[in-house]
Amino acid sequence: MKYYDDLVNNRAYARFVATNQEKAYLVNAINSNVGRKKLLDKFEFFLVCKHNGIPSIPIFVHAINGEAYWPSSDLCGSSDSLAYDVVCKPCEGQKGEGIILCSRKEDGRFETEEGLLTSRQLIEYVKRKTIDKGRHIVQPRLINHEAIRSFSPTCLCTIRVLTGMDSTGKTVPFQAFLRLGLKDSIVDNVNAGGGGASVDVESGVLGGVVSTRNQRLRSSGELWNGQVVKGTVVPFWREVLDLCVDAHSVFSEYAFIGWDVAILDEGPVLVEANDHPAVDLLQSASGKPFGLTSYYEIANDRLSMNGG
Repeated sequence: MKYYDDLVNNRAYARFVATNQEKAYLVNAINSNVGRKKLLDKFEFFLVCKHNGIPSIPIFVHAINGEAYWPSSDLCGSSDSLAYDVVCKPCEGQKGEGIILCSRKEDGRFETEEGLLTSRQLIEYVKRKTIDKGRHIVQPRLINHEAIRSFSPTCLCTIRVLTGMDSTGKTVPFQAFLRLGLKDSIVDNVNAGGGGASVDVESGVLGGVVSTRNQRLRSSGELWNGQVVKGTVVPFWREVLDLCVDAHSVFSEYAFIGWDVAILDEGPVLVEANDHPAVDLLQSASGKPFGLTSYYEIANDRLSMNGG
C-alpha cells in the first residue's frame, strides 16, 4: 500500500509488486545456505574478495577472543601505525548495529567512547569488545566520491545493487538504490532512519527519493537536507555493475544477492553483501516493481532447476 499511495497512476501494476514476505519465501527456496558464512561474515567476505582479486574495504585488524591479528599487514604494519580514521564493527553485525567511528586527531590519538586513545590503546579497546560481544574488525574510514559527498557528509554512502544469476550462470543487475544517512549519522542503513534515491540500472542516473521516516516517495528527488539529487549520474557506474557481476560469479551458489558498493574518488569497492535484501524501498523509489525486471524470470528458472 505504501507503494501505491506514492504511485497512484501505477495501480495497474499491483500484481507485479514483490513484498518482503514473498521475497523471503523465494530466496529461502532458491538460495543455498552452503557458504553463507563467507557472504555474511565481514571477515570471511574480505578474505574471499582478496583471494579472488575483488576490490573491497581492507581490514587492518581482526580481533577474536581478546586477541588481535593483522590480515592486511601491508597496509598496517603494527598497532603503532594506524594512520587513518578507522571504523570498528562486529564481524556478524547487521543493520549498522555496533559500528563505532574512531576519528584520528592531529596528535595521532583516536577519539572513542573511552576517551582519546593511542593506536596501541585502540587495539586493546577493540580486543576487550570481543570478550563479550564477539569478533570485531577495524577498517579504514572511507570517503564518498566528490560527486555524492555532500548528499550525506557524515557517513559512507553505499549503493545497493541487486543481481540475479540464472541456472546457466548468466548474471543480471536488475535494481539499484543509493542509500543515504540522515544528518550526523555515521551509517547509511535504512534501519537507522536513513533513506535514499533510486538508481536507473541502465544509465546510473539518480531519481526519486524515499525516506524511512514516512516511506513516501519524493518524486522531485529532494533530500531531507534540501539538496536535490535527481539527475545526478553515479560516478563509475559501469564499473559498479561489472564489480557486482564479477563478485556474483564467486558466490554462485546464490541466485540473488544485494551488494553494498561504496563509490570512492578512485573507483568502486565492495563493502558487504546480503542474501536477504529488502525490496520495498527499492520499488517505491524507482517506481518499477520487481515483476517488471528480471527478478521473477530468474526465480522461476532457479525454482524449475530445483524441481519447484
